[in-house]
Amino acid sequence: YLRIAKQIEYYGRDDQQGLCIAIEKRAPEYPVNDGCMNSKVLTINTACVEGSNLLAHFDQPIPSLNSWSRADIWFSFTPTNNKHLEIVSNANFADVLTVYTGNCTNLNEVKCEDLGGRIVLQNPTPNATYYLQVTGYFASLEGNLCIEILERSDQTPTNDDCMQAISLELGRECTRTSNLNARAGTIKSKCMVYAAPDIWYSFIAPQEREVAVSIESGFLYQYGLYGGSCASLAEISCGPSPDP
Repeated sequence: YLRIAKQIEYYGRDDQQGLCIAIEKRAPEYPVNDGCMNSKVLTINTACVEGSNLLAHFDQPIPSLNSWSRADIWFSFTPTNNKHLEIVSNANFADVLTVYTGNCTNLNEVKCEDLGGRIVLQNPTPNATYYLQVTGYFASLEGNLCIEILERSDQTPTNDDCMQAISLELGRECTRTSNLNARAGTIKSKCMVYAAPDIWYSFIAPQEREVAVSIESGFLYQYGLYGGSCASLAEISCGPSPDP
């Protein structure tokens, strides 16, 4: 039974009375890559490939880090060298990313990321086929994504420690850098519990002894501000990045 009731006490015209209803049979549209055997082939270092796990079934195996995973879709890719690969899902739902080797009848898990979003595959085997399983974190989590695989440089940032800090000039446009492959330093601020990969900058304070620091970052961070020299740093302040 289908009931349609007039909405009352609502803005707009109230003198429209007619309607027309039709019912038709519609088959569910399952994802084309709903299952390992139907994996969609991805090319490394190209634009992201759109997809969806809406109405997807669940193919085995179960990701090692999340036994609740459901609604999976599959992709495959073949590296041509052993450069690290970063796989980014760009999903609008809570996803789990799992990478396998082998074949669809005998899959061997290589790496799993239960927090989703992205996963890094280090030193892949050239010319070997890898399979990527994307699942919803649990049964009701479905949505859209756009998968891309990018070769990741293994070079550390030039400002990976205090002695190589990049000098910033007051009043200039922002200096664009990256913390990709940064190493965990031995110095941590009072605001941090553990040492973490860090990069360094330096600037000369003006006579007014007051500056505003603007940080535009694609990741959550902790900052530490110090005076003195790299051999004898004196912490002035520290804190986390603002909530996104």
